[in-house]
Amino acid sequence: MEAPRIPAGVACQSTSANAYRHLGRLDEALAAIEEAGEMLKHVEFAGETQRKGLEFGVLWRRGVILGEADAPNLGRDKEAIASLRDAYSMMEEIARRDRAETSSRIRLSTAGRELAEILVKTDPAGALAIRKHCLSRLAEVATGRAARTAEVWHLAGSAEALRKLGDVAEAERSLAQAFERLGELGVYPVLQGRLADEARFALRTKAEHLAATGRTREAVRTSEEWLHLEAPLAEQRTEQLPLAFRTWSQWLRLAEWNRALGRTGEAEEYYQQAVVLWGIWKAKLPQNQFVAAQSRYFEERSAARR
Repeated sequence: MEAPRIPAGVACQSTSANAYRHLGRLDEALAAIEEAGEMLKHVEFAGETQRKGLEFGVLWRRGVILGEADAPNLGRDKEAIASLRDAYSMMEEIARRDRAETSSRIRLSTAGRELAEILVKTDPAGALAIRKHCLSRLAEVATGRAARTAEVWHLAGSAEALRKLGDVAEAERSLAQAFERLGELGVYPVLQGRLADEARFALRTKAEHLAATGRTREAVRTSEEWLHLEAPLAEQRTEQLPLAFRTWSQWLRLAEWNRALGRTGEAEEYYQQAVVLWGIWKAKLPQNQFVAAQSRYFEERSAARR
């Protein structure tokens, strides 16, 4: 698929939407991406492939703003699923029509990744089916780093769905394959001093798997490795809400797991770190819907600890 040339106005709105999302200004992010969608309706395209490439970007970004899993979102999962399904189906149509076309398969994987992450909460079988289909499409891309990187997300993500479906052995095989792929890519533990997004996701998934299967000490070690490798980004936690959220979420998991192990001192330390970081964002965005939802979560946890 030829890379579509993005009209200036659409590019501006899409960039603004992404910037607003990182700042936690989700309503403004949604307004910006929906404006980009409206602009696309009035653009003349060189062909259908170009139109679909640009529409995909709008649908995908709209989906993550509405309901991206484990990230700041507007909590509108049904709308997010619908938007991501449209993006996914659009790329599947192109991939089915052209066996040699690569970018549609990468984009299909990108939409499928976000879609499966939302679905796994309520429909692990549906999430697993999407993961498997994405992996089959990525296998059709014989060469290229992007396809092998995308496979890591789906191999690790499949493990969560498999575990929830009761197949722990297959889940562990899938996780092992994800880390094998990370090794082949040379991005684990770090690449150029930075923890790659796919490695972070695999580590988080592994830690949750270990905790869910009764290996709490190993879950703590894996989660602490994740935090250590992401330490270079510490100064950005007060500037980027997605980074802040995933950090305080990990601290809360560590607080819970350490408490289960009887390590009350460590548990309290992690909990207080999470409270402080959340408090910074509560002060920055006092009217923010997502931060307010987190406020209720912290209040409930505080009450339960008394």
